Amino acid sequence: ELVKQLQDTTQSLGILDAKFSGKSVDLNSQVEEIRNAINKVPTKTDFNASLQHAMDKADKTKGMLDALGEKVRVLREDQDRDSNSLAGISTDVQEQGDRIDENWKKVKGTLAGEGD
Repeated sequence: ELVKQLQDTTQSLGILDAKFSGKSVDLNSQVEEIRNAINKVPTKTDFNASLQHAMDKADKTKGMLDALGEKVRVLREDQDRDSNSLAGISTDVQEQGDRIDENWKKVKGTLAGEGD
């Protein structure tokens, strides 16, 4: 009877050992995955360095945008000045055109004997 109980106990222990060794392998695998995930998380120093790098890029970009804004402002001023100059020239051309038309009518009239 004692041998039978010993065999049953040994068999039960074998079953438990198989169950728990499988669980142990699963747990070890999960622990390894967690360690790998933790190793991918940047350290505070790495994070701060990356953050500083990003802030430096942002500052540089802001400076470039400010410079671009200034160039656009100057171009707009130049465009406004040029537009005003062109408007003045256009008025002068129109006035000269009107005088030429008037003088041409006088010349035609003179040639036709109708003028002074």
